[in-house]
Formats: sequence, structure tokens, C-alpha cells
Amino acid sequence: MITEWEHGEAEPNLDDLVKLHSIYQISLDELVLSTKPYKTVSASKWLNQFDRALKKK
Repeated sequence: MITEWEHGEAEPNLDDLVKLHSIYQISLDELVLSTKPYKTVSASKWLNQFDRALKKK
């Protein structure tokens, strides 16, 4: 799913953005509109956090 976002093949839906907001504790504006990452996080750590958030629902 995330790879599709990175390659421009798909866009995240609102539910996914809200989950990311929850994980990183940043506003949706910052998440969607920012051109710079809010925090530097390794890809594997980010994916693990995102997978855990998806499984909680």
C-alpha cells in the first residue's frame, strides 16, 4: 500500500491519513501539505508502526 503511494500509483484514503496522524502525533495539514518530513524515521520502523496501527482497527 505505502509503496503504491510512493510510486504515485495510489493515494492514501482519509482513514489511512488519520492513522498516520495518530502514529506521529502531527496535524493532518502537516502530514498532507508538508514537503519536509516532520521526523526522521527509518523506513522499516515507520512500516512497523503503520502495520501495528492498521492491525489495531
